[in-house]
Amino acid sequence: AEPQSEAQEEPEGPSEAEIEEYFDKLATGDPKVAAEAAALAAPDSNAFAYATYLAATYQAARDGGFSSEKSTVNKIDGGFEMCAESLNSGDPCSEYTNIQHVGDKIADFNAGGEPLAGRISMGSGEAQPLGDIGEATLIASYKSISGYVVAVFDVKSSSEGLWLSATYMAPDGRQSQS
Repeated sequence: AEPQSEAQEEPEGPSEAEIEEYFDKLATGDPKVAAEAAALAAPDSNAFAYATYLAATYQAARDGGFSSEKSTVNKIDGGFEMCAESLNSGDPCSEYTNIQHVGDKIADFNAGGEPLAGRISMGSGEAQPLGDIGEATLIASYKSISGYVVAVFDVKSSSEGLWLSATYMAPDGRQSQS
């Protein structure tokens, strides 16, 4: 009789290569490539929202005449870090740890040592009127660990030369204008 080998089950979840591919795509600074990272994330997950948010911010930067910063991805204990390639950026590396999954897709992780939950959200997809000048649709919003909130909107103008500014009101009533 031939010896029987025990069937080895593959561990559930994405492979290390798939997780690294997700972060590599986010690090490109290219909105189309960063959007591809969402396909490696579980639908409606924080990881999906984060990929959508970064892709939208990269596109907004390009639309405003700025280039998006490309980053280098490095493996660290418990996850990955993305470090801006520009020596003039002044930005520290961003660490992504505690990577969680649903099935074979990335679902959640900590960014900067803090969970994404409660700091990242997707828009509903519903356009909101801006009076008679156009409409805005929230794509995604993100609250950094330092407390800054970035919201990315798709704005459609019904007139030429639309210029928008925004005011943020913190829970304590403090306001800031942009």
